[in-house]
Amino acid sequence: MNRRQVLTGAALGTSAVGFMLILGWWRSRNRTQTGLDILPLPISEMAFFLSDHRGTAVIPADWLGRPTMVFFGFTFCPDICPTRLSDISDWLKALGPDADRLYIALISVDP
Repeated sequence: MNRRQVLTGAALGTSAVGFMLILGWWRSRNRTQTGLDILPLPISEMAFFLSDHRGTAVIPADWLGRPTMVFFGFTFCPDICPTRLSDISDWLKALGPDADRLYIALISVDP
């Protein structure tokens, strides 16, 4: 890689970060800060629609009242995902019978 390519890459990266900062400022310029804006929404106010491995709809209300662990990953991932899922299995074994109260969701980010 020559010096011109490195400088071009650095300039493009800096431009992208600058663009994202300006876009974020522009989109939030008319918002009033109440102090509560930075808190996440309660799950009962969220609006998302997923499906489980059987094709059944999953909505936020399904997760109310139950501890939930959400894992974002790929359904085809030869390296990291199987290791992470193995870690989760070990954590569930360590929890023993309490693991039955925990809801685990793998949300696939496959295209």
